[in-house]
Amino acid sequence: AASVMSKLAGTVIFVALLLLVPSIVDFIINISPAGNVSRQIANFHLMFNLIANLAVIPLCRPICAFVTKLMPDDEKEEYTTKKLMFISSNSLVNPALGIRQVKQEVMRMAYIARDNIKLALDSFFEVDPDKAERVLEVEKTINYLNHEITGFLVQLHGKALFDADISEAGIMLRVVADIERIGDHAENIAEYTEELKSSEAVISKEGLAELRSIADHSMQTLELSIEVYDKREFDRLGEVSDLEESVDAMQEEYIENHIQRLKNEKCDPRGGVIFTDMITDLERCSDHAINIAYAINGEKSTVTMKKAYVVTRDLNE
Repeated sequence: AASVMSKLAGTVIFVALLLLVPSIVDFIINISPAGNVSRQIANFHLMFNLIANLAVIPLCRPICAFVTKLMPDDEKEEYTTKKLMFISSNSLVNPALGIRQVKQEVMRMAYIARDNIKLALDSFFEVDPDKAERVLEVEKTINYLNHEITGFLVQLHGKALFDADISEAGIMLRVVADIERIGDHAENIAEYTEELKSSEAVISKEGLAELRSIADHSMQTLELSIEVYDKREFDRLGEVSDLEESVDAMQEEYIENHIQRLKNEKCDPRGGVIFTDMITDLERCSDHAINIAYAINGEKSTVTMKKAYVVTRDLNE
């Protein structure tokens, strides 16, 4: 649907341009061999493709948003259907447009992974095996998107791309890998739900409160990171770093609290194992989230950029 809308928009723009600048026809005739009608048609077709595709590039985002709104809710919300919504076989014909369509697909994958983490956390705190099963199904879609998007980006690398598009393709490859890892952590959390249910393990009230706290901060890091990546909000990278550091601090504090509860025999050892695994998954989810945000720096190392920010901040305090 997005491909059809793009072609339609490009055609409308080209026809409008012909009406405003009819000399385009004369230009095509003049650059073609005299009397060679087939060459004139070929040149006209080339000119049409060039102008229509270039003109529609700035309209990619609104076109994709419009097509998404046109879709039925059940199709829009169906996360278990393994398919690409924005990339098609025609995307390789125009690599510059293809890059922008991949960005839309990457954002879709990010939102699916974000929502799956939320669902996994709901399944855990509610001890709901049905929601956990849903998480595992959605994870298959995330894996599918990872495979398809990565494969398409590799194909695009073989095409003629501008330097900016080559850089963007590299960024998206890294972002997709981090999104896929976030999906893996959602799967782990869903498995902890099933383990809680089957083993009847118990996590202390203090432990549950700590898990809710670190889960909330980890989700905030993920949501902000996705927004920073999508909108290229370089000035908000510091906020992402602060959130991620708070998750690191919570991990250290809560693990120490857990050790003290074990020593004082105030928690179930079986639940304690799940508690520490959950803490680890949520902290790593935050790590992958900050990678997504800092990917907008291009080839620069996420770790290096984060450390540079922390040093600069500390010097200014």
